Amino acid sequence: MSAEIEKAINLVQRKYRVLPSNEEAKWIIELYKSSSKPLIKPYHIEHPTQQIYAYIVEHKLDVYAESKYDGTHIQFSQTGIFKHSSDKIAFDQLAHLLFLTVTETELINKIKRAVDEGFIIECELFGRDYTPRGFHKDYSKPLDLIIFEIGKEDFWITPPEKYKILEEFKLPIPYYEKVNYNSINDLMEKLSILALKPETFEGVVVKTKFVPNGHDIIQEYIKGGSLIVFKVKKEIQELTRKTQAEQEKKVETNIDQETFKILREEIENEIAKLTIEKGLDYVTDKRNIGEMINEITNRLQSAHPTLTMKVDTRSLKKLIANLIILNMTKSKK
Repeated sequence: MSAEIEKAINLVQRKYRVLPSNEEAKWIIELYKSSSKPLIKPYHIEHPTQQIYAYIVEHKLDVYAESKYDGTHIQFSQTGIFKHSSDKIAFDQLAHLLFLTVTETELINKIKRAVDEGFIIECELFGRDYTPRGFHKDYSKPLDLIIFEIGKEDFWITPPEKYKILEEFKLPIPYYEKVNYNSINDLMEKLSILALKPETFEGVVVKTKFVPNGHDIIQEYIKGGSLIVFKVKKEIQELTRKTQAEQEKKVETNIDQETFKILREEIENEIAKLTIEKGLDYVTDKRNIGEMINEITNRLQSAHPTLTMKVDTRSLKKLIANLIILNMTKSKK
């Protein structure tokens, strides 16, 4: 047994007082051990531009908006179990899945059946014990999985067909709505309203079928060669206007307002993820600032190349540093 597997099992036993030893746990461990390369690269989601809205309206595409869960991506396929970066899942993620083999045995079996039939399953691992931005802190279960993509070979199956297949496997899917629209502004307004609904959590992930025509300017939104994806997120007002104004003053930057707004949200997401992964003591220790800056810079440049190309690396790192320090100040209050 590898050291990572031992660490995962020890974590489950220590945290949840359970021993994952059933057939489902054995399947998870064997699939983890054989992990090589994902059949479809797990995707990162960008914020929309006017061009993507224009493309959708021009081609009269059917639009579906799904709840955006606050957790982390996990991909299952016959080639292994992978995290958002396309690497094999980390030991703590393996521990979470092993816990689910005990508490959600039937769900793991359904995922196994789909994988055995050659499907690629993309999930969100979330729950009251894994919610970086706190949207699921009152969720009924410590951990759970929701299935937001199903693919075959090298492409994602697009909605509404994917919903039918997931329902055939009796797999849990996000809350979703088909969005009817008659103009760009109408589509933007309806997605904004949906993003503010409580049942959409972080906001909505917008999906439609990719039509290969005049798409050069929207390459970053095309996933798996078949799907167009972007996100519309809630505006979370945690502080009073006065406190927000004071915060904005502390975070000085020469980045344009729209890019700053998106970058700030992505950086805060990464800080929240680091808090889950490494603990509050780590992200509030000033000795780790340099390491966190480099880690977040690398993650953002890998996940959002189009966004990070809009700013030079020095300005990006300065903004990350300011937000890390701001987070430390808030955490200590």
